[in-house]
Amino acid sequence: SSQPDGWINADVDALVQTWASAKATRGHMGLRAANDGTAAWKRVNSANNASNQPKLSVTYNYRPLDGTAQQAGPPFRSHNDVWGVNTLTPTLRDKFEDADGDLVSGTFQVYDAATNTPITTPAGEGLLVSDSVSPGAW
Repeated sequence: SSQPDGWINADVDALVQTWASAKATRGHMGLRAANDGTAAWKRVNSANNASNQPKLSVTYNYRPLDGTAQQAGPPFRSHNDVWGVNTLTPTLRDKFEDADGDLVSGTFQVYDAATNTPITTPAGEGLLVSDSVSPGAW
């Protein structure tokens, strides 16, 4: 049966994210029918067509920067990017900014410095939201 002209829509979020992550200057994709049957057949216009040229619309959002003012404690010490505290209730602080002004949510990953394994907390493995760390676990 004959179908009216229209657009083909496809979810290409993962593909475009791959291009963005790789800082690709060009990206390519192709379209094909799911099968060779006449119901799956489509005619697709190319970029040099006078009308209904294909297009890809992307809404881009910049990734927030990593934290810029890490602190632990009080009191604390930092040696080779490892923070040591001498309290069971350390306060972890950082400053996060988003170039777009969007709301930013920060996550701290807490590891045992001696074994380099994540400390399990009620928030999940290696994630500390508001909790106490067992003595000697930091």
